[in-house]
Order: sequence, then C-alpha cells, then structure tokens
Amino acid sequence: MKYCQSCKKIIDVLNAKFCPYCGAKTIKNFDLRDFIPHEGIVIVFKFQNKKAFQTLYEKIKETIKISEIGEGKNKYCFVSSPIKNAYLLFDTLGQLLYNNSYFVYENGKRLRSTNDIFATRVCCARRIVNEIPEYYCFGVADRNGDITPNLVGCLQAGLDISPYSSFYRTGEWLDIFGNYVFDKEKMISRTNNELKKYRFCPFINETIIQRFIDLWPERINVYLDNMWGFWPPKNDSFSNGLKELGLVSNTNMSENYKPEIPLITDMTYFIDLAKKLYSAEISTNTQAAIYASTDAIQMNIFREYS
Repeated sequence: MKYCQSCKKIIDVLNAKFCPYCGAKTIKNFDLRDFIPHEGIVIVFKFQNKKAFQTLYEKIKETIKISEIGEGKNKYCFVSSPIKNAYLLFDTLGQLLYNNSYFVYENGKRLRSTNDIFATRVCCARRIVNEIPEYYCFGVADRNGDITPNLVGCLQAGLDISPYSSFYRTGEWLDIFGNYVFDKEKMISRTNNELKKYRFCPFINETIIQRFIDLWPERINVYLDNMWGFWPPKNDSFSNGLKELGLVSNTNMSENYKPEIPLITDMTYFIDLAKKLYSAEISTNTQAAIYASTDAIQMNIFREYS
C-alpha cells in the first residue's frame, strides 16, 4: 500500500507510478508514522464498517477528537494525548478497541506491548476507590494491613520507609566503626527502573522524588548520630533489657554481630524531611496523607524496636 505525499491520500493500486487522485508522482510506501504526531501517546485503530462500531464511534467522537487517515477499507483512525493521560485514552475508547487491531505509539515509536499502560490503569483504579485517594499513593490505604508508608506520594517508587525497603540497601558499610555510605546513583537508577513501568501515571511527582533522594544523607555514622540505629537490632539479654525500657542499643559491630543496614529511629528526622519536601501550598488531602504516612512510619519504628 502507498500514499501520495501531495494530496495525502492512500493508494491501493499495485505498482502505481502516479496518484490517481491528483496526478502527482510523489508516491511513497504507506507508513502510519507519516500521519500521526510524534509526541505523546497515539492510538491508531482500523475503522470498521459494522453498524455497532459506527454508532459507538460517532458517540465517542462527541467527547474526544478522533482524526482519520484514508477512506473506505483503508481508513484508519487515531487519537492522541500527553503521555500522562495515556491510561484515560483506553478508558474512553473502550469497546472501539475490543476485537479490533490497534497500534500504540509513544513519542513516535511503536510500543511492542501495552502492559505498562495497563499497569498504570490498575494502579490508578486502586487509587480512585479510596475516600482520600492520596492515602493510596502514600502507602497508608491498604485494607489488608500491608502499610508501606512513603513521603514522596508514590507507592511504586520503592522509597517506602521500613526496614525492608530496597532504598535502605543502596549502600555499604565502610568499616566496623559504624560508617555507612549510600550510593545515590544506585538509588536513582533503582527508583527510575521501578517507575519505568508506571511512567504513564499523571499523579507521580518526579520533582518530589528527586528532591527526596537529594536530601537523603550520603554518609552516616551510627555511633555519632543518635538518629540512627542498627538493623536488625542485636538480640541479646542486654539489648532486650534496653528494649523493655523503650531504649535502643547500638551495640558495637563485630565478627559476631554484623547488622544488615543502618536505620533511622528518630521520628523528628522524617517530620523535618517532609517539611523540606513540600511547601505550605499543598492540598488538604496531600497534607492529610503526609500526616498519615509519618504516623505509620512512627508505628513501624516502634514495632521493630520494641
């Protein structure tokens, strides 16, 4: 199949040397990418001559702009939107794509799979069912009790605050004297990898996520900074006695005790961090979600060290 570069009509004539519509010799092999925007998300689908399809097509055209390419049996349709609204396109088009061939382009490049878009749709659907949707994003809305609080407003970023979080493990002990260095490049790389699948989400705030990583300390010493403790805590009679008093033991590292990671045990650090991350102009819901998240972080610390 070919098309005319002059009049933009699709030519379905074998070995055509000139355009049967305008007479020009500007014939080129047909490629959808020559007709669609090269920015954002574009969904291209074949027009069908079925009555049910056409009725639904006309109805959807009242709510969203649908552009057309070609005519008759060679008629294609496409819709476009910014990347962050991709999941809404599928919700809007719905049955038009059912049992119909379609292609999805991201910034002019055809996607091999739409799994990432559908992963975003699932995550956004779970967000929307909450009375305060922001609670879901901040990791404090799970009805099954699986609370994974974070301060960046994204459940998928891998920056939840708990002893089991991956970002706590993006560094290494330098010695047995309590010095630990976080690898910021590794932290950024891991976070970007986690978020790649959810890049179509309109609720992710990349600026806040980057600021969180920038504000996170690069090097700490557990013995010199009383905000930090060892994880897992040393389990001996002395340490257990301190736990009963509500205290934390930073017992010396040794061959017999090699903690996995350092862990912040002072809640004031996270409260101050939240103040640095967000301005006073945030929405009431976001503010409530931050408070709920810091409360959940405090509960995590108390549970693990008591």
